[in-house]
Amino acid sequence: MPDWISHILFGLILAELLSVKKKSLIVLGAVLPDIFSKITHLQTFFPNLSSDIIYRLVFPFHTVIGGILLAIVITPLFRYPWKKTAFLISLGVLTHLLADSTVKVFTSNYQGSFLFPFSWHGYGLNIVRTENFFVVIISFFIVWILIKLVKTYTLHQNKA
Repeated sequence: MPDWISHILFGLILAELLSVKKKSLIVLGAVLPDIFSKITHLQTFFPNLSSDIIYRLVFPFHTVIGGILLAIVITPLFRYPWKKTAFLISLGVLTHLLADSTVKVFTSNYQGSFLFPFSWHGYGLNIVRTENFFVVIISFFIVWILIKLVKTYTLHQNKA
């Protein structure tokens, strides 16, 4: 997905489906890989910094192993059970990688290398074109609202 809103909505959808209390941890994990991609702005201050070097710095955070390691590293920052925190953030990272793998890209650099560091081969489903991000956002928003409505309706039915 090309934008943070779709990653946040995808994380919220999963959190609602799993009835997670700390939805913010999944949402954090869903945007975490892209936070480190902002390192590309270093070229503004260091024009001699190669794009290839920046790509090598950012790439590991867009992998399963890198995302899980990043989740483990930031877990102590939260007052919540360690295993649950690491799991929920990692789950959010996995939603990010899954969403990114659906994007149809023009270069293989942005496809997910799920088996890194064992393989650099990129995998992608090539379902959604990057310029159609608004369709994805609207679809995810509708799905999220429908899940919330169904959960509210079933909650009221169980009370009656």
